[in-house]
Amino acid sequence: MSLLKLNVLFEGNAYATSLNFDNGKITVKSKGYYNKELRDLIDKYSSGSISTDMLNRIPSQNVVAVFAAKYPPEGFKDLIKLIGVDGFVNSFFQSVGYSTDEFVKATKGDVLLSVSDFSLGAHKTTITGPNGESIPLDQPAVPDAKVLFATSVNDKPSFDKLFGILQSKIQENAPEMATKVHFQLNNNWFAASNSPEQVNGFLAGGNNHFPLADRLSGHAFAGYINVQQILKSASSAVTDSSGKAAMDLSLNMWQDIIMTSGGEKSGAYTGEAEINLVDKNTNSLKQLNKYLDAISKIHDHKGDYNAQINYSDPAALSFAMLAPLAH
Repeated sequence: MSLLKLNVLFEGNAYATSLNFDNGKITVKSKGYYNKELRDLIDKYSSGSISTDMLNRIPSQNVVAVFAAKYPPEGFKDLIKLIGVDGFVNSFFQSVGYSTDEFVKATKGDVLLSVSDFSLGAHKTTITGPNGESIPLDQPAVPDAKVLFATSVNDKPSFDKLFGILQSKIQENAPEMATKVHFQLNNNWFAASNSPEQVNGFLAGGNNHFPLADRLSGHAFAGYINVQQILKSASSAVTDSSGKAAMDLSLNMWQDIIMTSGGEKSGAYTGEAEINLVDKNTNSLKQLNKYLDAISKIHDHKGDYNAQINYSDPAALSFAMLAPLAH
């Protein structure tokens, strides 16, 4: 570790955050002031911005989470030199028959991760018993979702080579993963998902009218979490009466979360997160205080709830985590 220069990522940096409680939303704004070496690197390589085209390629109308970024691939070599890991990285690429230059050329720097069609329900599985016998097992609350990863292609020969290495390594080290994760590459995009329909739909392109495409595009980084949809999908798995009460409170409280980075402004690198609530007319701090007080009362009514947690019930686990915060 003494060979590394990781301190350059933190030393001399300063951060500031403000928290605003408005009607119907909580806004978090941040500023980062970086040391000269990091600032020079960031200024040298402009990060660009997320495109609406990439976001609108997501082949689902039931998206519960999206994280997207646009980074400068050509800055990768200077970054690994700055923190002293260029030797390690170059050696790793050489060990698999690849190079840092090929990696930099392979992509344009567009990255997308989306989660859609989330559900939580009963699932049957089989485990192996002590004598090797198969034992059927009912799991009452198993999460399921379609997860899609995509990145843009710049130099196809370089990406083809990387794609081939990735496939061979998966077959060698995790052959069971090859049947669960689907990969596909065309001239412009690489996509991977646990659903072949997601891969095909994304690569086919088109405008799927992602509702927040215009809001998230134009930034170097953006994220979106549809908390309301996640809670609704999980609510059917809640059976405990106190869990249902906590779930109802949460459904009436949380809407979604939107995160963006604002780039450089007056020497600072800015970011913003917006936590939107269902009630748009009441001050969010008052709502938060009322919500935590109600959660606390449910906890008190249950008594020593932690000793009785049903670990297969997601609402019970969420309730157990929220209760100390409420106090």
